[in-house]
Amino acid sequence: MSDKSTSSIKSVFNKGLVISIATWLLLSLVFGLAYTQSHLYNDNQNTKFLHGLAMGGMGLLKEDWLANTADPLPAFSMLVSFTYAFLAERLFYVYFALLMGVYAYSILGIASSLYGMNRSPAKYLAYFVVILAIHSIQGQIFARKVLDFDVEILHFGLAGQYLLGLDFQNSSFGVFLLLSMHAFLQRKTVRAILWLSLASIFHSAYLFGAALMTLAYLGDLFYENIRIENQTEYSPSPLTPLPKVGEEERSNKGVPEFAPHTLIQRVLIAAKAPFLHGLLALVLVSPVVIYQQTALSSTSPQLSAQALDILVNQRIPHHTLPRVWMDGGAYLQIAIMLAGLLLVRKTRLFPVMLALTLGGALGWFIQVATGSNSLAMLGPWRVSVILVPLSTCLLIAWPIAKFFDRFARQVEVILPVVVVLCLAGIVYLGREGLAIQRGRFARYERMDSHPMMYFIRQEKAPGQVYLIPPRDNRFDEFRTFTGAPAFINWKSHPYRDFEVLEWYKRNMLARDFYTDDQATACQTLDKLTAEYMLTHVVIDLQQPHAICNGMQEAYRDQHYAVYSLVKQ
Repeated sequence: MSDKSTSSIKSVFNKGLVISIATWLLLSLVFGLAYTQSHLYNDNQNTKFLHGLAMGGMGLLKEDWLANTADPLPAFSMLVSFTYAFLAERLFYVYFALLMGVYAYSILGIASSLYGMNRSPAKYLAYFVVILAIHSIQGQIFARKVLDFDVEILHFGLAGQYLLGLDFQNSSFGVFLLLSMHAFLQRKTVRAILWLSLASIFHSAYLFGAALMTLAYLGDLFYENIRIENQTEYSPSPLTPLPKVGEEERSNKGVPEFAPHTLIQRVLIAAKAPFLHGLLALVLVSPVVIYQQTALSSTSPQLSAQALDILVNQRIPHHTLPRVWMDGGAYLQIAIMLAGLLLVRKTRLFPVMLALTLGGALGWFIQVATGSNSLAMLGPWRVSVILVPLSTCLLIAWPIAKFFDRFARQVEVILPVVVVLCLAGIVYLGREGLAIQRGRFARYERMDSHPMMYFIRQEKAPGQVYLIPPRDNRFDEFRTFTGAPAFINWKSHPYRDFEVLEWYKRNMLARDFYTDDQATACQTLDKLTAEYMLTHVVIDLQQPHAICNGMQEAYRDQHYAVYSLVKQ
């Protein structure tokens, strides 16, 4: 190949890559502004970030009991640790915005592959505005106030699970499952498998869905290879299948009606590429599987059963038990998934969505029939976090594509108007999102628990352990806000069986102190001080509380008090 030809190819490649990256970054900015984020270390971040922040050196979190339990998210914790220790906390906002960009880029890419959304600027922009509107915070507020409808149902999964949520966490990497589908539709199977593996590495809960998608990819690849093998006399390269040979072309070139290979030979040749791709997928996720089977392995069947019962039936039944989360919204989401599956029945995406739907439905049926806590913890219905937003966006794409294709000439005449209106809508949603997020951050800074936590952040010292109200969600952020070790709370839990049992025991003791009468509460506090070296107690002054001997007031405001425990 000449230098000129090589240079031309590189130019095209680089141009395409630059355009893709620029599109992704622009989508990240626009989607991030309109969608918004919660303040850092909010809600689930207080659990998902804990190990990483402790490793990264936040305060005294290395002394926290929970931070020293088995880490269920090693890859994510490494990212958090590195970012906190060597970069800047604000980058967590950037990470989330970039993942939003991956989400939007994937949705637009899939719709373009199926319905040609990118063939017309007007069609592409109109589709993006609608997608942006149903995801934006302003769209959600409008739907609740005017339509009395929670629009999150359209892009959240079943059981309160989701890809994005409102803050950066390990589940956010599920957007790469959608990017994998986009790559698959472009017939880039290796790249599709790489994206699946990346999602699974950051969140092992995606292993089930990724496995189903991988099987669908390999089945599709095998089917195409066996068709080609039956049409040509020469064996195709497993990584670069030959194009289909038509009947007329076959007769003109003298290609025989059937390949000279035996049936077994044809099957083996066609299966080579799927086998190699499957092996690649297995190798990529094997560290995750091995880690799950070692670091998080059960100690004994009895302890494992007890721990699963606590997590499934007490801690997260809203995620694990269909009888708890199955409601009208869930039925609507199921209908959306089925409609999306029906819509793509004649496309290359159908086997992928079918595999996810059947796998999730089968797992759901078996869990309900058997009551298996292990299966409930696995949550096979998590595949809905991919299927619901994908189906919603495809159901929106289809009529928009039909409309713009049907009235292409008329749209062409008013193209500038359409583009201006779409851009105006994008700017409006972004501006409103930015204003709402500023207000959200301002409210966060005014929370009545923050003065007390600021005091603890300044006064904490090695060896201190703070008893906090375990089920008061205002204290979910206690560790990440103060950097001080907490005795326990209900929101953040470990995953290994004996650690779950210890976590539950601690929660019961903490609950007893805050809810029992004076005498019993003080007996509990004595036990906690002797067994766990407790040093401080935080009291909500708006709730009934016990004051015991040895509790010396260190801080008080109109809402909370902090007591140090003095040895008697």
